[in-house]
Amino acid sequence: YSLVATAAEMRDRLLKHDLTAPLLARRLVSRPEASTIPGPPVSTPAPRIVVDLPEMCVVHKPPDWEVDCGDVGSGFLLSAYLQSRFSLSEAPLVHFEEHQFGMVHRLDRVSSGLLLVGKTFVGFNCAKWQLNTGQLQREYVVLVHGWVPLDLRFIDAKVLHVHAQGGKESSVTEQGKPSQTRLTTLGHYTLQRHSSSRVRGDEAEERAEEFQDDEHGEVESFSLVVIQICTGRRHQIRTHLAHVGYPTVTDGKYATTRAQFVRDKRWCPRNFLHRYRLGFCDSRSVA
Repeated sequence: YSLVATAAEMRDRLLKHDLTAPLLARRLVSRPEASTIPGPPVSTPAPRIVVDLPEMCVVHKPPDWEVDCGDVGSGFLLSAYLQSRFSLSEAPLVHFEEHQFGMVHRLDRVSSGLLLVGKTFVGFNCAKWQLNTGQLQREYVVLVHGWVPLDLRFIDAKVLHVHAQGGKESSVTEQGKPSQTRLTTLGHYTLQRHSSSRVRGDEAEERAEEFQDDEHGEVESFSLVVIQICTGRRHQIRTHLAHVGYPTVTDGKYATTRAQFVRDKRWCPRNFLHRYRLGFCDSRSVA
């Protein structure tokens, strides 16, 4: 699939037949050449459409795919997938950057799950209205460090997001925006690790260094929790959970220590946060 060829074809067609073509043509011309857009390797899971409605669709985003935004990072662009999946006539908004390619909300690059996309102006504004009025329901399953108390059901702490190169980008502070997270603990678990005495040389020293900050020694505790967010601040779930002392597994930004992140990577290669449920109404108000 050639993004440049498709863009050129749409531009030529619109310049002949559509009064809005100059605006779209300028936008398409300004996009990077296909040769400069890194494509995902064959081993990387591809997104897929799980619900396709006339005005909207729900797409499953695997980890390492980026929801296009102002501070887009190094992931594969989800907009490129949507543009390859839908023609301009099928879903005009996924071809317009000024309308967020139809995506009304986001997921972190390292996370996975369901995203609601408006294919048309009607679908986009309907979805955005539900998001802004708190009617868009989003639920996540998350694995965190430590045993979360069963009576911890609500986190209410202001979150401030700042644009940063590396390191933490969001934090709990009075200067932040109001942020609320609901959680339900499903279970408590432990993970038994191999002793560093069973390996030799540099690997043994590396593992010894990893475990020195672990108060549980070679046994770590975890909790599986279901999360509902009442607000949608950037990195809200990861920030809130780290704030109360239960950071998500394999979190390169909000792990308690780098050693914790390295240990997690040995058995869980990605951030253990997945949006498994979306609740919304389509443009006909059908849930």
